[in-house]
Amino acid sequence: MPVHIDLSLCDGCAGNTESLCEEICPGDLFYRENGKARLREPSECWDCCACVKACPCEALSIESLLPASELRHRLSARIKADYILWKMYDDRGCIINQCRIPNRVVSADLTPGENTTRT
Repeated sequence: MPVHIDLSLCDGCAGNTESLCEEICPGDLFYRENGKARLREPSECWDCCACVKACPCEALSIESLLPASELRHRLSARIKADYILWKMYDDRGCIINQCRIPNRVVSADLTPGENTTRT
């Protein structure tokens, strides 16, 4: 499923030469238009979720149709210093599940032994 862009949350990573989704997408599928992220060719999306994890505004998500129903659920991610916080929302925007997955990449701006838990 292609990435969903919530234009009300997206700021296009204002102030940066490229938005983070443009920078990280292995398929080079993102561009900016009118200060917002756009997906060039949704059918070519690899569903790798790199852009979803990189988005500082949580404007990118993967939407999936559950097999046994017609409900649309949205999956978003937020990278923290030492974990990735994944959230699943129902069709009304309410969080129905969330989990933390340890991040194998530690931020370079943290010194060893520093408390890396951020909310």
